[in-house]
Amino acid sequence: NTKIKEFLKSQKIKIHMAETADKHKMGMIERFNRTIRSKMQKLFIINGNFKWIDYLNDVVQNYNETSHGSLPDGKAPKEMDDMAVSRKVIDDLEHNTEMEKQIDLDIGDKVRVKNTDRMFKKEGNYWSEKIFIIEKRKGYRFFVDKKWRSANELMKIGDVIETKQKKKIDKEDYEKKEKQKRTLKKEKINLKVLRTKRKRIPKKKDDDFEY
Repeated sequence: NTKIKEFLKSQKIKIHMAETADKHKMGMIERFNRTIRSKMQKLFIINGNFKWIDYLNDVVQNYNETSHGSLPDGKAPKEMDDMAVSRKVIDDLEHNTEMEKQIDLDIGDKVRVKNTDRMFKKEGNYWSEKIFIIEKRKGYRFFVDKKWRSANELMKIGDVIETKQKKKIDKEDYEKKEKQKRTLKKEKINLKVLRTKRKRIPKKKDDDFEY
């Protein structure tokens, strides 16, 4: 939105865009939203109304002047000068670099993708049966199946988890086939018993009917 960009520029507010799979940045934003909403709800209860526009400036000011454990030396956002910001950036880069070293994934690796549609279901595989290849990498994010994904959304083929998952899939398939066999066998037996009973029932002649 052009108007929003112009307003932010006039207030010397920098815009930082986050990509779809960057859950670290999204988590920070959602945590901020939750904090503001929590403070708002307290004011709603105290004042007995929901006029959030009357409280927003005070809530944001309180947030900016409150000490944050995630910032260098527990500073408040308002106290973050250029040096403190640079230190925070360096700390984050070092943390991310260390995290990247622990990720055993790279371009060309074959992986399974986490099934997000299984989240609210009791049944179904946790990982995709289809195998994909990592096409690109950007830090601890990977481009797989036409979208960027984080490392915890991918499972490398051949690792311990993947082996266990394959065994689970094979076991589920075996149990499903065995259940189908038992059901089919039971249906055949029931059909056979029914046919036998029909043969034993004597047919009535016309003289046998009572009027």
